[in-house]
Amino acid sequence: MTLSLSLPRWSAARVKRELARVQQYLMMRRLKGIIHVGANLAQECKYYQRFDLNVLWIEPNPEIFDQLKTIIAPYMRQRALQYLVLDEDDKKSILHVANNMGASSSVLSLAQISDVWPSINVTRDIEMPTYKLDTIIKKEAIDLSSYDGLVLDTEGSELLVLKGARAVLQAMNAVKVEVADFEVYSGCPRPEQIAEILKEYDLYEQWRLPFREQHPDGGHIYDITYLRKSFSYRWMRIFSYRWI
Repeated sequence: MTLSLSLPRWSAARVKRELARVQQYLMMRRLKGIIHVGANLAQECKYYQRFDLNVLWIEPNPEIFDQLKTIIAPYMRQRALQYLVLDEDDKKSILHVANNMGASSSVLSLAQISDVWPSINVTRDIEMPTYKLDTIIKKEAIDLSSYDGLVLDTEGSELLVLKGARAVLQAMNAVKVEVADFEVYSGCPRPEQIAEILKEYDLYEQWRLPFREQHPDGGHIYDITYLRKSFSYRWMRIFSYRWI
């Protein structure tokens, strides 16, 4: 009688995803805190709590801000601020509020996002002042020594946020950005544009995870994580998927 052991066959893409998850777990264990710009309803609050992180949530939409504060109230180390973050201070801008509880709201006009999620549309516009992230940190007397991770989920304006966050970026060991290689929103940045500005701060792409949904023509939306070399390479190189 012959016994055979059947092992699952994983595609290269799945191997990359699993290794990226290992890398992310190791990264989160090392971080002190996260500044999350584009909070929406703090969907990641429980995940951040698992790592006992300081968390500063920043959300522009006044219609959901009170709900955001209620959601994070049980977490003593999490705080929320209401600001529209861009690359200039005290400039009036229009936030186009989307119908999916504001999750796809943006200062940019919808473009090819409708090819991926046809049900998303803008229901109203809200005019509000903009602030640089550096200005917010100074204005609110935030101690940057408690934060070394930055998450940007601002629906197409991520490059503008980075341009107004030069002091913040100097303190970051990790930056995660939602970015697409097609025009989800009009004029939104591509991965190479994000990489170009982050390399000025010794932050380089370590891994990217594509969304399940993709554009019919093959374009992808990614969560891309950039790490400072001094923070990551020594202890994470073994988990790199770049050799696959």
